Amino acid sequence: MSAGRRHTYRWLNFLLFVAGIALLALSVWLDVRDGVPSMKKGDQPFEVVLTGALGIAALGNGLYRFWKSFKNDDQDPKG
Repeated sequence: MSAGRRHTYRWLNFLLFVAGIALLALSVWLDVRDGVPSMKKGDQPFEVVLTGALGIAALGNGLYRFWKSFKNDDQDPKG
């Protein structure tokens, strides 16, 4: 992959990271919107679990890809 293309898509990796943070915040908000977080097993609504899982996946994937793009820049001798 050319260096220009790698730099072009770097902002998409950062956007994925930000989307992960937003989904995790939405998950927490959905859980505490009634005032108190639910702590009993099986008491989590499906939307809380789904948004939390998608948030963790997007956050991890965005962080990994963003870090990997900078790591590849350091290893690229052509610049």
